[in-house]
Amino acid sequence: MRAPAPPIRLDFLVEAHDWLDEPDLAERIRIRTQAVLANIERDGFLCGTRGGVEAPALMNGLAGIGYGLLRLVSPERVPSVLALAPPRAL
Repeated sequence: MRAPAPPIRLDFLVEAHDWLDEPDLAERIRIRTQAVLANIERDGFLCGTRGGVEAPALMNGLAGIGYGLLRLVSPERVPSVLALAPPRAL
């Protein structure tokens, strides 16, 4: 079974972790990130397009997968596109 491109779904949890004082969110993010990486290793980069056709798009394509992974690695440096967050100083 093919898994959808999930990093973008984790963005909600990353944003919630920034705003809320919920200790279990970090662990949930870690577990789901590991699942995302396992899916990528097993199935490759799967776009959220009809038929899984590779697309360069930000919201459902390769750019979105890459951006989502960057957010997971460094959420303090990479702003949330979904939350319309402004650029962050390095």
